[in-house]
Amino acid sequence: MKKIFKIILVFFIVIVLCVGSLAIWQRKNIESILTGITQTEEEITKRRDKNQEELVAEVNTFLDEGLREPTEEEQQQLKDGTIKLPELYSKM
Repeated sequence: MKKIFKIILVFFIVIVLCVGSLAIWQRKNIESILTGITQTEEEITKRRDKNQEELVAEVNTFLDEGLREPTEEEQQQLKDGTIKLPELYSKM
């Protein structure tokens, strides 16, 4: 009986360690899933826009002229392939 108990205990510990290491490895994906479940689309959009504004402000501290958002025309050119991403960044 003791031998079976030890085998089951070792098996349980191995399973717990595997699940724990998987959860640590994929914690950002788990956070994203929880965010998608618990927040509304409007909240997620507001949070994304706020993060975008903060990113642009942070980048502007390192640039002399600042960074602007690409126009609709530039985005369309990028999608069409008439302009490359490095060319777009050099314009901005």
